[in-house]
Amino acid sequence: EYDRPIENSSAADCEVLDELLPAFAFGLLDETEKRQVEKLLPNCPDRAGELADYQAMATRMLHSATPIEPAPDLLLRLLQATAPATTTNRTHNNIAAALPIKRQRQLPRVKPGILAGIAAAFILVIVTGWILAQTVQLSQTVESQETLLSLFASNQVVSFELTDPSDTPTNARAVVRCNAGAKVAVLHAEDFPVTDENDFEVWLWVDQVTRISGGFLEVDANGSGTLVFEAPEVMGIYQYVSITPIPAPGETVKPVVKGNLYPTLPDQQG
Repeated sequence: EYDRPIENSSAADCEVLDELLPAFAFGLLDETEKRQVEKLLPNCPDRAGELADYQAMATRMLHSATPIEPAPDLLLRLLQATAPATTTNRTHNNIAAALPIKRQRQLPRVKPGILAGIAAAFILVIVTGWILAQTVQLSQTVESQETLLSLFASNQVVSFELTDPSDTPTNARAVVRCNAGAKVAVLHAEDFPVTDENDFEVWLWVDQVTRISGGFLEVDANGSGTLVFEAPEVMGIYQYVSITPIPAPGETVKPVVKGNLYPTLPDQQG
């Protein structure tokens, strides 16, 4: 039926387009239906604007879908919601269709099967984003585990204690475990001050002037946190380490804790 030669524009052709355009924009048609849409479009110029609207909607949906874990029965509920209407609803629709109306540019009626396909495609986007996020998180976890195993497989791991250097010290403390010949290190903090952000920056000091960021430590509501980081150079070149709150622009902050690493400095300033 759809492959008949098209010579003139007709209302029937445009009605066929009304049914196929949404699925065409979302890439849900087979090759035969795609060719049918492409053949009919030149004969229904006013449908080109509707196609552009559907394509824009598809693009927005692809870019706005937040990677979240979908409910197990989400697809079933959406398919049920897009199932064909009951006899009573069809009767009301027929009565409404019989009333004289002035045709304006409106979204055409969409078959329930096509609407279900669009819903399924949107769900697929959400699920795919969630799976990708889970895969990245798992990959990072495995990488951290492998890094820790390689670190502690060495017999040369040393622990360094970091304490509050202020005149009235708090209970804040941390431990750095590392190997002088390796770049990776593990830091564990306890009793850190709890703030709105709960984020702190780890600083590795080459000397009393030159420091390098070792990463950001996030603590929980109890002030505890663990960070596995990789330094730019092997840990043996750093003289000491300090951990500070993340300052606002132009603000100077004092370290929460600090401590010597391999060389011991008589006077630490940061």
